[in-house]
Amino acid sequence: MTSDTSKQSVLITGCSKGGIGDALAQEFHTRGFTVFATARNLDRIQHLKELGCDIFVLDVMDQKSIFEAVEYVSKKTGGELHFLINNAGLNYRSTILDADLPSFAQVFAVKVFGAVSMTRSFGPLLTKAKGTICNMGSMAPYFKSPILMAYAGANSALEYLSHQMRMELDPFGVSVVHVSFPGHRRRDSKQLRPRTSLHPPNLAVPASSNSDHQKLLPTLGQHDGCPVRQHIGVKINAEEKTSDGLFGQ
Repeated sequence: MTSDTSKQSVLITGCSKGGIGDALAQEFHTRGFTVFATARNLDRIQHLKELGCDIFVLDVMDQKSIFEAVEYVSKKTGGELHFLINNAGLNYRSTILDADLPSFAQVFAVKVFGAVSMTRSFGPLLTKAKGTICNMGSMAPYFKSPILMAYAGANSALEYLSHQMRMELDPFGVSVVHVSFPGHRRRDSKQLRPRTSLHPPNLAVPASSNSDHQKLLPTLGQHDGCPVRQHIGVKINAEEKTSDGLFGQ
């Protein structure tokens, strides 16, 4: 697929079908952007190719994969990238006592170290375009809950990273946006609880926890499929009205 260098370009990680990255890719494509939609499994983003997006395999934990992505995008756009959306992530849910440490660490590796690797590697393209980096986070760090430490902790670290990026990249004309998404559960998401767990299957949120979390829980899985895109469309429209939002320069 030949990209139009006259258009603004966006690269999105983690675009598997039914997720936030998928919805973002469709929204940007509708708005006329050159969209580079990526995932570790090409089969999960074929529908975006049919839509008109440029798709390819990208693993944010593989530096060779990232290097190849930089080379590909650079050739397609003349060495510029206007938007980098760090959306790739994992959701490992476990109590501390049951946690598998390698799985726990991988959540941080993909969400935090992956965002750092992508930003470093695509830095020259973003700087040339005076572009924008958008780190897709979560509201999970703001609520007290069992089993979410890996996910919430990684997203908390990503938010701090976004603040640091904003200060450091501003002199280069690169904007940084952090989005704390309210919640989305893909249909293939799973809760990993070993049979030998010390905790009961119905581990409850303590009564002393944030009451707002109790109100939010019933809504966390209601953005499956197409409604996610509708939700993001509303978010993008809201951001357009600000000077430092997703489409603000």
